[in-house]
Amino acid sequence: MTNNVLVIDRELVRGWKLYDVHAHEERPTLRFELTDERDRIVELEVCPAGERLAVEWHRSSADTQAAQAARALLEEALKGLPAEIGRVADAIGIDGHARVQVRDATAWRDPLLLKDFRAYRLLYGRWPRRVRVSTAESKAFGDSVEYPEPVRGTRSSAATLYPFPRRFRTRRRFREYLAKLGFVVAADDRACVVPLPETFLEGATALTGRVPAWMPSIEPLDLWRRSARSWARRVTRGVLPVSVPPPALTGLFRLLWPARRPVQPPFAPGMLAHDMSLHAFAVHRVRFEALESVVDLESLRRASFRTRRRRLYRLADWFEGPLTRAAWDVWQHVDRPEAFDAPFAAKLPSLARSFADDVLAS
Repeated sequence: MTNNVLVIDRELVRGWKLYDVHAHEERPTLRFELTDERDRIVELEVCPAGERLAVEWHRSSADTQAAQAARALLEEALKGLPAEIGRVADAIGIDGHARVQVRDATAWRDPLLLKDFRAYRLLYGRWPRRVRVSTAESKAFGDSVEYPEPVRGTRSSAATLYPFPRRFRTRRRFREYLAKLGFVVAADDRACVVPLPETFLEGATALTGRVPAWMPSIEPLDLWRRSARSWARRVTRGVLPVSVPPPALTGLFRLLWPARRPVQPPFAPGMLAHDMSLHAFAVHRVRFEALESVVDLESLRRASFRTRRRRLYRLADWFEGPLTRAAWDVWQHVDRPEAFDAPFAAKLPSLARSFADDVLAS
């Protein structure tokens, strides 16, 4: 219907290929994204205008000449198509490119992860899968885990707190980025597949050019030493603990806990899904040196024992509260993953104030 002009990854105008076509998140329009070899962007928006389709120049980080040429060619290619966005999307096949694929991983042995899988099966009635995420253009740097929806019981979901924006699954740029990290976002905007820590480390390092400020670590849940204070102490050392509860505790919850009430962190199995999507992803682009320049973690270490205990409890609340909220607020609005850094840097002064008021105050 479009004379083979609008084909993903084919050059549309000289030096510019059609990189993505996606539906707008709020309006009944289509966005066409063109890129050149330097990853500059021309973005055009197609919308109904009476009995025809209008093309508007939405955004461009490139020269005006390329944007005008792309607009004229797109208008010509769309002539004769019905002024219905859904039918245009079907004609181009916007759902068919850069699809995320999830395949079973090769043979593996990980006693702690297997213990988590068994606990998840015991509590929720379904086995998780160790998988490998990929698209036609890219793949993750290692294995991930798919935690299926429970057939019994109720699972605590990070999506109810901080759902991924819809663009993370509808736009190719975000799908590719998440696939390299080992994530897959489901239709309900939660991460249904999350990376293992070693996969996350390699992916985040490759995408950002630096080691993540907080590195997830799967660890057995120690009921005697587990507390918000001990968790916060690990956070000050750049570690994000992911707990695996003992099987006996999971069996006890299944017997005594009402099925309609979710088992809360850190006592639930499948905490990897919660911690990787809610925390690790949210802050994986945060520059630790920039955060440390305004957040005085050293004062926690210098404080007296009693003061340090109190402040560590507060630090746990601050990490899960102001810091996580600030990061997710940026993710809700960025137009490409690499754009996270600047708007988050603008939030550092307010984070410094909240750290002084909420953590260091006497």
